[in-house]
Amino acid sequence: MAGLQQDLAKVGVVLALVVVPVKHRADLERMGLIDLIGANRIFDSRHACLAAYNSEFLLGNDTGAT
Repeated sequence: MAGLQQDLAKVGVVLALVVVPVKHRADLERMGLIDLIGANRIFDSRHACLAAYNSEFLLGNDTGAT
């Protein structure tokens, strides 16, 4: 997953995760993937993920995204 995140980042794609069960989140933390992906990129619902995307990228909140 780390390689996937890095490959996506190289082409400007942000990896986000939705509805990560607690038992899997612990695995992600242990592997250092939470730090790599960013805790702010793990969402409790698809709605929350889409709302964050809309807020950050579609509304242009100083991210440099076009």
